[in-house]
Amino acid sequence: QYDAFGRRIRKTVDGQSTEFFWQGDHLIAESSPTQHRSFIYEPGTFRPLAMLDGKGPKRACPFYYQLDHLGTPQELTDYSGDIVWSAKYSAYGKVTSLELATEDYLDQPLRFQGQYFDAESGLHYNRHRYYDPELGRYLTPDPVKLAGGLNQYRYVPNPTGWVDPLGL
Repeated sequence: QYDAFGRRIRKTVDGQSTEFFWQGDHLIAESSPTQHRSFIYEPGTFRPLAMLDGKGPKRACPFYYQLDHLGTPQELTDYSGDIVWSAKYSAYGKVTSLELATEDYLDQPLRFQGQYFDAESGLHYNRHRYYDPELGRYLTPDPVKLAGGLNQYRYVPNPTGWVDPLGL
């Protein structure tokens, strides 16, 4: 389900709904019956700084993002500095290695700037369209048409130096 601005505000998987909350183009929170999660970004960017994760606002635990030069999460650390989530990626964003500190699965969904990983499809929701990290391209043409270049499905010309946080 999407709002009037085209932002995803709800998804339902196996009968369980997750609601998404936005501040402009930034995803700032998500909530389901079993979990609440909030995201804090570097001002004026899509680079995540912290995530509050828990069963509700009073039981939320802070986690801190460690990013690469593009703003892609590489590690997530807890309040004591211990690494609780770590990932390595291919050039186009496919997770090639994922390590968790405990058996408790910490679902950290942020990928390239502006992208949210949907575990049920393997796709990344990128605000205006969906991105497939296996293919390294978008599944639908660029909403800005040819203003985005001749290849309307391309992520960016150079994925090791450019980002596209809105999917435009």
